[in-house]
Amino acid sequence: MRDISKRFAKRDKKDHLNDFLESKDLINPRFEALRISIIYGIIGLLWVLLSDRIAEKIVHDPALLRQVQTYKGWFYVTTTMVMVYILIRNRMSLFMNAINKVYEGYEEVAATHEELVAIEEELREQFNEVEKHRNALMVSDQRYRLVVEGANDGIWDWDLTNGNYYFSIKWKSTFGYEDQELENTLEGWKELLHPDDRDSAVQKIEEYLSRQKGIYQNTYRLRCKNGSYRWILSRGKAVWDKDGKAIRVAGSHTDMTEHKVMEHKLHTLAYYDTLTGLPNRVFMEQEMSRILKDQQENKSKFALIYLDIDNFKHINDTVGHSSGNVLIKDIANILKCHIKSPNLVVRLGGDEFAILLNDISDNGEAAEKVEFLLNLLKKPWILQEQEFFVSASVGVTVYPDHGTDLTTLFKNADAAMFAVKDSGKDGYSFYSKKMEEKTLHYIQMINQLRYAIDNDEFALYYQPLIDLETGTLIGVEALIRWIHPQKGFIPPAEFIPLAEETGHIHQIGKWVFKTACKQKKEWSKKGYSNIQMSINLSSRQLTKGNIVTQIGEAFANLNMSCCNVHLEVTETAVMNDMDVAIQELKQLRSRGLKIVMDDFGTGYSSLTYLKKLPIDIVKMDREFIKNFEHEHESQFIIQSIIQLAHVLNIMIVAEGIETVEQLNLLKEYGCDIGQGYLFCKPVPAEELEKMLAADWKYIW
Repeated sequence: MRDISKRFAKRDKKDHLNDFLESKDLINPRFEALRISIIYGIIGLLWVLLSDRIAEKIVHDPALLRQVQTYKGWFYVTTTMVMVYILIRNRMSLFMNAINKVYEGYEEVAATHEELVAIEEELREQFNEVEKHRNALMVSDQRYRLVVEGANDGIWDWDLTNGNYYFSIKWKSTFGYEDQELENTLEGWKELLHPDDRDSAVQKIEEYLSRQKGIYQNTYRLRCKNGSYRWILSRGKAVWDKDGKAIRVAGSHTDMTEHKVMEHKLHTLAYYDTLTGLPNRVFMEQEMSRILKDQQENKSKFALIYLDIDNFKHINDTVGHSSGNVLIKDIANILKCHIKSPNLVVRLGGDEFAILLNDISDNGEAAEKVEFLLNLLKKPWILQEQEFFVSASVGVTVYPDHGTDLTTLFKNADAAMFAVKDSGKDGYSFYSKKMEEKTLHYIQMINQLRYAIDNDEFALYYQPLIDLETGTLIGVEALIRWIHPQKGFIPPAEFIPLAEETGHIHQIGKWVFKTACKQKKEWSKKGYSNIQMSINLSSRQLTKGNIVTQIGEAFANLNMSCCNVHLEVTETAVMNDMDVAIQELKQLRSRGLKIVMDDFGTGYSSLTYLKKLPIDIVKMDREFIKNFEHEHESQFIIQSIIQLAHVLNIMIVAEGIETVEQLNLLKEYGCDIGQGYLFCKPVPAEELEKMLAADWKYIW
């Protein structure tokens, strides 16, 4: 019961508190104070009015009445205090309970606030994290857009799940397309592929997807809107699901067109001749290497033809290199016209071509093709309104008869071609073992010639020049001899052409001129100053060797004059570069040297040169003199040359005189000077000096 009473008391208390809290808007401090005051005033008023009357009715004794009134006063005070206490306590209890309730609410609010603050902190952290990710995503998106828009490469993305194939907009514009003009599907991509690249491109990416690893890479051509094609390098990487199925591939497209154009140019420069458009030697060597590998299996024959245009240098010197290039291109066009795949024609350089005839049955078939080509070239060629006839020297090797490797076949074909050159040009020859021996001899001679120059193995012999009117020895021609330590005497005809070809003629020529001039100076000191000294100049010395300066320095070093020194040059040497030769000869002549045209009649044999060239003496070649005493036509020609020379105030020398009959006819025709075995063979300086000392002369 007690617990129930307490529970009801608490409940009443709670109800009062709730009523109090609910009436918080109605509570007014002034009203509450006024209320208590009124209650107190009413009770006091009633007490004053009623207590005295009651006391007077009950107590009649005045002394007791006063005492009662005193007690009554104390009772009133006590009662009112209790009443005020109760009133104030009740209100204050409600107020305190309200404060406690408010405080509890505050604590709940504070706890809730702390929870809210914690939630706010958590939310702020989450917000910051979201903001961070949002900013990163924004930066990433900006970076992606900048990369896509700023990169030279195009971006592509193939979603295999839905079949979308995406091109970056910039890449589309590079090919001339608007964004909506291209279908974003794999079929749209296939439609852009070059027909020649389509199958291989599709196969390449399918192979990559089936590999399930690595990087995809391929090069192919894509069509531009204007119909042209551009080369691209496509690279990408795929994503596979757990079942190993590719779900996405993304990558880049790099424009390789300029690279491909440059690659093509470099390939053309590396493997093709710029003048003719024919393949070059490098291409030929690669092709030959491939063919040789194939031939090891099928054992069929093929022929390698080495073709060199004869006397092409003369054409260049006559009409210039531009016209010479025109001729080379025309010849190349003829060869291209008649040499079809699987055969091959290449330009090796200069005026040299090589032809590869595949799968020939025998040498006769190769010979027929070579003869056919040579006949095509034997026609009049018009260059700068001048007519030329062209011939060629051709060497032929056949696999495997003349070699089983590239180097041997080329070397032997070259040897066969040079054999044709040595035999008079304008023809062809198959390689033979003898040619190899000759080539080996040629190489050995080059080495020995170099050694001879370094070791002073040369000597000068002197052949007398005879005045045909008096028989007096009036001069000599200095003739070089090679005294080989093992082989002995080597004729000039064997090594002078080789020296010309290798360039050694410059050193040899300087040695000859210096030695001959020293010998003349010695003879002059001994009283033979009137002896003429004839010294031969090669074509290379005349046009390529700065001969005027060299001769001037030689005379200055020897401290001697040019008097009675004659320089002999051949027609061919002059014709190699006539303008340069004429200028050089004029300068030499102005120094006091006499110019002799040697071997007249073996070169171009034009009598007009006697007037055009700055020469003092003409020396008729021995081939003119040989057996001319039995040939009336030759006699007439020689007589005409002598007469024409005298009209032009040019002296005539006849070399190679071997019989008295020849001598008598030459004297009859008025030839000035004679030279030949009839008078004397070339002899060393000591022996000739004895002839001078004996005042030697030819006795008729």
